[in-house]
Formats: sequence, structure tokens, C-alpha cells
Amino acid sequence: MLESAFIYHNVFNHYAIRDGNYKWLPNDSEWVKYDKIRKFLSVFNNVTKMLSGTLYPTSNIFLPVVLHVKKILMEESFSEDEYMKNMTTSMQIKFNKYWGECNLLMSIAAILDPRLKLKFISYTFPKIYAHDEVEQNLKTAQDALWEIYADYVVECNVSNERFSSAIDSASSSSHFDAMFGFQDFVVASGSVEPSKPDLQVYLEEGLFVGSNENFDVLDWWKMNTLKYPQLSIMARDILSIPITTVASESAFSAGGRVLDDYRSSLSTKTVNALICASSWIRSTQQNAKTVTVIK
Repeated sequence: MLESAFIYHNVFNHYAIRDGNYKWLPNDSEWVKYDKIRKFLSVFNNVTKMLSGTLYPTSNIFLPVVLHVKKILMEESFSEDEYMKNMTTSMQIKFNKYWGECNLLMSIAAILDPRLKLKFISYTFPKIYAHDEVEQNLKTAQDALWEIYADYVVECNVSNERFSSAIDSASSSSHFDAMFGFQDFVVASGSVEPSKPDLQVYLEEGLFVGSNENFDVLDWWKMNTLKYPQLSIMARDILSIPITTVASESAFSAGGRVLDDYRSSLSTKTVNALICASSWIRSTQQNAKTVTVIK
């Protein structure tokens, strides 16, 4: 609304002269203030749409977006304009309040983006955290990554053992006995080299270089499932975590649609169900429109 009005701010001045009842005209200093912050606010508008839209993005984009917001805040906090400096300094205080602790979801999700990996958090953390906190937060993120991975390895091994037991039971009296004897011989001769965890293989490989515009991180992990059997399952689960469970349009306006004079006594559970159902229906309709356009 402000951006649309700003284009015609001179027209409002003429309208106020002609209509004595028009009392909502911003003064010149207010228009000047908006002119200063319009580009600044557009960044937050785009970020809000990206992170909390009806169609949720994968979590690997969260950290780059937060870094962009942090960069804008820092740049404007050193502005020579007193108004912008005071405003962004206040915003930085609130930003740091919520970002004070290392956000593990954003960090791990960024690492699981083959275009970013550990290099990205090594690049971003010094820009987000104080100098004396960088090394500790890097270590915290990496330790958490390996800890989560270890849980997935255990779970996958349990599933594989059950599968192997079924195979052993089915072929215990068959001609496969010779093959199993050969495997015992290889192990006894020390010819078996310990395999690296697929997380280690993934981190040691170079960054994936491809088109950023059409890159789908979930598709990439799907195509590399055989190469990273355990890590791909972990990546699928983490990358699908939304940064918020409420779309921005629902957060600001859905309450008015659900709770009115006739529904003011609804229980919390019912209200949640109505909001979720409404969001899912709108998302389905949007997907249908997208498919139609593509066809």
C-alpha cells in the first residue's frame, strides 16, 4: 500500500488542497522517511514471501536468506542517516536476540545442499556471529551433523540386518554357502578395507556446480541415493522441515476468516484444523493452476 501510494504522493498533495475533508495526508518528512526505507523493506517483503508462503521451500535456503537479512541490517546500521541508523540498530538487537544461539537446523540443512556444504557455514558464520563465537558454533554444527547421522546409521543397520537374516534363512542350504565361505576367507586374509561413512565421502567431495535457478535439492538426493544410502534418508527428512508451520498470509489474516461472531466459541483444536485445511486447499488449488500453465 505504501509503495503504491508513494508513486502518487504529489497527487495526494493536490487532492488535499481540493478536498478540505481529506485529513490522512502524510507530511513531507514522512514521505522522505518512506523513500529511505522502501528498498530496505522490499528485502523483508521478499524474504517473508520466500520463507512463509503457501508453498514451502526446502530448508537449505534458510541460512542464505538469513545471511542476506543480516548483511542489510549491518550495512544500514552504519548509515550516515540518523533515522536509518537508529531504526536498523534497534532491529539488529531483536535479530541477535533470536539468532543469539547457533541455529542447527539452518546450518545442517545448508551443509546438506551439495552446492554449499561446510564451506558455506565457514563463510557465513564469521558474518553472523561475534569473532570469539565462530569456532565454537562451527564445532557445534558439525558435531550435531555427525550425531544425527550416527542415529540414521544405526537405524539403517538394523533394517539391513533384518533383511540379511531373511536372505540367510532362505539360502542357508543352497549353493550360496560357497560364496559365504569365500567372504569369510577374504575377511580372515585382511583384504577388506574399511569403507568410509557416506557423510565423510559427501563432505570430502567437491561442491556440485550446476544451474541454481532450476536446482531441486531433493531431486539431487534422490538421484544420489545409491551413492549415499544412509545420508540421503537423513537429507530427505531434514530438508523437508519448514521454517514455519503457518503461511504468512494465514498468520496475519486467517484468524479473521475462522473466528467471527458465529464461531467465537470454537476450541483450539478445531481452529487449528480449520486453518490447516484452508491452507492445504489453497495449496492444492495453486498446484493445479501451476500444472495447467505448464501443460
